[in-house]
Parts: sequence; structure tokens; C-alpha cells
Amino acid sequence: MKLLVISHIEIFLLGLRRIVELVITDAEVIINPSINPVGAENEWNQYDMLILHISDHSDNVSDFLKVRKHFRKDIKVLILSDEAGLIEAKFLFSLGVKGYTDSRSSLKSIEEAIRIVLSGKLYADSSLIIESFDSHLKKNESAVASLFKLSVKELEIATYLIQGFGTNQISQLTNRKPTTISTQKTNIFNKLKVRNVVELMKLM
Repeated sequence: MKLLVISHIEIFLLGLRRIVELVITDAEVIINPSINPVGAENEWNQYDMLILHISDHSDNVSDFLKVRKHFRKDIKVLILSDEAGLIEAKFLFSLGVKGYTDSRSSLKSIEEAIRIVLSGKLYADSSLIIESFDSHLKKNESAVASLFKLSVKELEIATYLIQGFGTNQISQLTNRKPTTISTQKTNIFNKLKVRNVVELMKLM
């Protein structure tokens, strides 16, 4: 297995390399400070996974967009972002990224992200859920009473729903069956007396 790890911060780059080597003992890890000078278009086909550290968002995301068309269709991409947010996460997931987490996450969380993405499932940092709740509740304090009706798992599903994630994506992100997500979605709608995600978004 061959992995490419990209970060312009050398100590971060070396740390990521060590984490990958701990998670996948037989991995060949290539490190590079930038996504652009990695190599010719056909060289992208040799990698099984790309771990990209995003620090300067406008430049890093722009560079990623330029080279992503050269990736193998089955390459697994994990983003570690210095300013992790749900809007950026949703955008990058729409581009085919399989994992997205805060670069300041614990060693255990980053190891988990690598394992989950390598297994072919989606991964999103749980701190994004907390951030989403905070921002929505600040905008609409009356939503607090409604949210008390939901279980912790239902709150998690509701947060993904209002961010535009579909049933299958939520299933992968939460490691639950699509039928379970559909049932929880129905329970959320019934408890909050809404008919669809649009009404849920207005409530929250």
C-alpha cells in the first residue's frame, strides 16, 4: 500500500508519517510539502491514499481542485484541516473526499480516521457536530426546547440532515445501517412535528 502525505509544516508532516506507519505497518509513505510538485499526472495513479493537511484554505483547496482530476477513482482522500467546519466538510465530501477531521485532533482520533477511510467508509470529526449545534442554537434559542425531545443519536442524525447529508452518507459517517438512519429520521420528524428536512432546518 502506498500513501502520500502532504503538509507544508515539516514537524506535522513527520508526525503524520509516523502515525500512518503505526496504523499500517507495511505502508510505503511518501511525504511532500506541497500538492503541486508531487509529479506528473500519471504518477497520481500509484497512490492508494492521500492525506492532505489544509492550513492556508484558499491556496490548499484550490491546489487540491486542480489535481483531483488526475486521481484514481478509488483513491481514498483524508483531509486534516486547521479550521475544520461543516461547510468545508460538505464541499470536500461532494468532491469525493472520504474523510475530514480537525488537524488538532488527538492521535487516537487521527488513527481512527485513517483506519475508517482505508476501510472504504466515510469519516467526519465528531467535533463538527458540536460546532453545528452551537451555531444553530445561538441563532434560534427557541430550538433548545424542541431538541430536548430527541435522543443523543437522533440529535447527531438531525445535525447531519440539516447540513445536507443524505441517508447513505449519514449511514457511513455514523457506522449504522441505512434502514436505522431512515427509522431515526422518521422518529426525529415525528417528535419535532416536521414533515421534511426543510422544515427541520427552519426549526433548528
